[in-house]
Amino acid sequence: MKIAYHLATPPAPVAELDAAVQEIERLRSEFGGSLDHLYPASSYRWWIPRRWPRAAVRQALREADRTADLHHIVTDRVFPFPCLRSLRKPVVCSLLTPPDRRPRSRDTLDRLDRIVVSSSSDIDRLGEAGRTRAQVIPPAIDLQSFVEVPAPPLQPFTLMMASAPWTRRQFATKGVDTLLAALRARPSWRLILLWRSVLEREVEERIRAADLEGRVELVRDRVDVAQMLKRVHVVVLAPTSPRVVRSYPHSLLESLAAGRPIVTSRHLAISELVRDHDGGRVCESSSEALVDALDSIEGDYGLHRKAARRLDLGAFAPQAFLRSWRRLYEAVLTREPSG
Repeated sequence: MKIAYHLATPPAPVAELDAAVQEIERLRSEFGGSLDHLYPASSYRWWIPRRWPRAAVRQALREADRTADLHHIVTDRVFPFPCLRSLRKPVVCSLLTPPDRRPRSRDTLDRLDRIVVSSSSDIDRLGEAGRTRAQVIPPAIDLQSFVEVPAPPLQPFTLMMASAPWTRRQFATKGVDTLLAALRARPSWRLILLWRSVLEREVEERIRAADLEGRVELVRDRVDVAQMLKRVHVVVLAPTSPRVVRSYPHSLLESLAAGRPIVTSRHLAISELVRDHDGGRVCESSSEALVDALDSIEGDYGLHRKAARRLDLGAFAPQAFLRSWRRLYEAVLTREPSG
């Protein structure tokens, strides 16, 4: 079986740290295959139409269609890619964020042989859009190194966020501004921001404007997250939209595996896991709601930490991920239901 992988998201500053790239490389290590980038620029540019890949990429697509058995597109949302119309081999698509209930790319959706999403709620969204050839495969992440991470002393109460924005607008939609406002309300709290090498001046300006210098640690270098969690009590990621963050962010799964409660918003599928098993708090995307959620966790931290440690995260094991993808690939190639 020969798979041609196509990544349609903006290139990450450090590719090996990008969750989508990590999953594609995990699949390639199992199934082999090529990888090309459908994104039409070498870095994120909001004004560039994403539906038109570069000429070299279109040529790579045609070559892949001659040599591969199947195409696998990884994207944050379904775009009307005209280049897909000429492909003769089957095409599957895995969505990194929830699908639109009212898709604008009906032609592309109809072209896909299978759509893979992260949660059952995503399946419901696709059903509303009239798509039934869909199934759930949770993301893969190796959590073994996080299982025995010891907790720090309760003071100072330390938060961490590990999903930096790509654009200035995402300071609001990813919840960075809200988190800084919550930190101002509780002078005893500290914050660690794991940052990528974009918008550094902007985040520094926001920290200064909020008078939080000395209380916010901006980590720009690549770090061992398991070691970093030894200093952290809660990991926070509370976006205002499901479009800007993966349904199951790696940082939140790593936090739960390490026995650290998380605070997130209802916009992420991982919120269902937290709500059902008390591994943290689900709150609205406001500074007041975030403060209330964090106050609740700080007030009974031992209880929340035990609940986080009890969570069964086996659905995200790499072995289960690879088995599910093998079954799907084989089903698509034989034109059978994958279940």
